[in-house]
Amino acid sequence: MKTSASVKEFTKLLKDADESVRIFAALRLGSLGAEAQPAVPALAEMLHSRNVIDRRFAGLALGQIGPAAKEAVPLLVEALGDADDGVRKFAVEAIQKIDPKTVKSRAA
Repeated sequence: MKTSASVKEFTKLLKDADESVRIFAALRLGSLGAEAQPAVPALAEMLHSRNVIDRRFAGLALGQIGPAAKEAVPLLVEALGDADDGVRKFAVEAIQKIDPKTVKSRAA
């Protein structure tokens, strides 16, 4: 399967009703690194999910995608205020991997 087709399929799965399917899709997209850049908007949208697990794995995947997920940084910064420690942890780690300057400027 071509990577672009794979990214499209896994991006669709981010909206599956089954939480385990959404987690698997986020993990798979993250494992593709920068090649998963087309999935960044959908993963960023997951940061607003009511489901804390969705938010955690979205942050993790965005961090794994790295600098190609730069458009998600504003939402990751928002996620720093999440009530869940895990979401905040993955948001910080993602920002550090995507745009370390953002972390430095927020710490100043």
